[in-house]
Amino acid sequence: MRASVHPRVRGVLAAIATAALVVAAVGVCGDASAYEDDAWREAAQSFDRFLDDHPWVARDLQRDPTLVNDPGYLEEHRSLREFLEDHPRVRGELRRDPYAVLRRQHRMEREERREREITREEMEGFDRFLRDHPAVAHDLRSDPSLVNSRSYLGDHPGFRDFLHDHPAIRQELQGNPYAFMRRWERYAEHSEHGGKKAAKQR
Repeated sequence: MRASVHPRVRGVLAAIATAALVVAAVGVCGDASAYEDDAWREAAQSFDRFLDDHPWVARDLQRDPTLVNDPGYLEEHRSLREFLEDHPRVRGELRRDPYAVLRRQHRMEREERREREITREEMEGFDRFLRDHPAVAHDLRSDPSLVNSRSYLGDHPGFRDFLHDHPAIRQELQGNPYAFMRRWERYAEHSEHGGKKAAKQR
């Protein structure tokens, strides 16, 4: 026999259930909207620029996002520690859920990459730089991953500055160094053949 529930008790239970649903919904929406306000977008863009300028840190955090909360890692990477000290919103979100923040940064990077296709002029600029710096060209042909080496960029400030001034090239080159260098080699070969053909026609 099914037990009856007093109408007043039934009303209280219904109110509790409704309140629980509201709290859950607010919690979910709060988590989703935590990354949607203008302040966070600005902070995330700053973090994105930091990772662009420090590819070795970006590579480490991609492998293990929890390093951002590791005192030992922060001690060895003063630039990251100082960035987090200057950006408390980013620091707080990373402490709360580093995996979620890094996933969102990765999505932001993909979106920016789609928006910033490499133009012919940008590839021409990269080609000119390597022609003017044959030692760098030789190094990158031999080992494209050097573009993500902190020590290599430190030893070649001209190359580091070029990447800083050409964010589209930097993102593609550091994100896919081997593929980008193959793309450049095809471009350089095509340009060289085109130049020789034009010279013969004169």
